[in-house]
Amino acid sequence: MTTKAHVGSGGKRDAKTVHLLLAGTAAVRRADGAVRPLAPLDSALLAFVAVEGPTARQRLLELLWPEQEPESARNALRQRLFRLRRGLDADVVVQGGEMLALAPGVTHDLNDGEGGLLAGLSYADCTEFDAWLDLQRAAMQLRRRQRQETRVDALEGNGQLAEAIALAERLVSADPLDEASARRLMRLHYLQGERSAALAVYDRLVAALAKAHDARPSPRTRELMETIRVASAPQSPVVRRDIPTSLLRPPRLVGRDRERAGLRDAWDGQRVFWLLGEAGLG
Repeated sequence: MTTKAHVGSGGKRDAKTVHLLLAGTAAVRRADGAVRPLAPLDSALLAFVAVEGPTARQRLLELLWPEQEPESARNALRQRLFRLRRGLDADVVVQGGEMLALAPGVTHDLNDGEGGLLAGLSYADCTEFDAWLDLQRAAMQLRRRQRQETRVDALEGNGQLAEAIALAERLVSADPLDEASARRLMRLHYLQGERSAALAVYDRLVAALAKAHDARPSPRTRELMETIRVASAPQSPVVRRDIPTSLLRPPRLVGRDRERAGLRDAWDGQRVFWLLGEAGLG
């Protein structure tokens, strides 16, 4: 997220704007550029309101002061908001009465931050908030991975195979059991002319699945490996490498889910099967 400076009638930057740094070690960047760390409770309060939007004051009390008496918890929240505003040198950071929200001019990095939400913090005494935090961290990690996958596809489409491979390697390292990432990396290595590297990715996947789940790669992954192995087998001393269409543009199967499932079951069970029907797109 790009922070936009707020400009007043005099053309100067609003001196009270602040930017919350929540994707990583919690901190805040004040209008003067200084970065100030946030206390754990302040971090939790600001993160929840930043993610969920306007939130009932009572909801925050239940999440962050679950063991306190209602009046004591309300006083604690009021003091927390006052100290937060004073410590950040801002007119207001969180505003509202019974519904609290980030004030105008307060921005955050949760849409494009690369770290984990409130990294390093745990809230064992606030079990409901801690569970919420775990879910949000998983969701952020998924969104970040999806952005990286989209970037890999764009690099491949532009012919920047070396850069695509480097990023795809990081995706595989982050989740060695993700077959989709392994297949993407296998294909990229092959397109780059690196047959042994492509097959090594498959071997690593086989070892990881066997160790973690005593399982083997899916038929789709095994078929890709076999395609690479057969297509890469040297047949004549020619320099130019013909790349199979299945690797350049992996086929997309639409419909016939029940029939394809039956074929996969027969194949895995090493049973004989007949495929009947008219030639065409169906």
